[in-house]
Amino acid sequence: MNNDINLGAFSPSMLKINLNEAKDSAIEKKLSHIKEQNSKFNESLKKAAMELETLHINGLLKELRSAENSEDDLFGNSLAQEFYKGMLDEEYARIMAESSRFGLAKMVVEFNQRKD
Repeated sequence: MNNDINLGAFSPSMLKINLNEAKDSAIEKKLSHIKEQNSKFNESLKKAAMELETLHINGLLKELRSAENSEDDLFGNSLAQEFYKGMLDEEYARIMAESSRFGLAKMVVEFNQRKD
């Protein structure tokens, strides 16, 4: 019996090249997947950092609001007014966080993306 395999038009060097191309393709797919996952993580991190900054600013606004003299309010201090002020403070906090003037979200993102 003849144990030789007829490769036809293929040479051993062509097989090595095809194997290397297949390995490179698999590596590129894995690298692409890792980059995609990293991008998703970075977006999630930015969103979470922005929410953290918004919560922090909202807490500051609530403390400032509690320190104000509410007896001098034109309409008194009703439950509806307190609810409205709370919603207004939440919106102010969101706008302030999005303006990036505080910088807390930026610091959180930079800290988590540091290469040690």
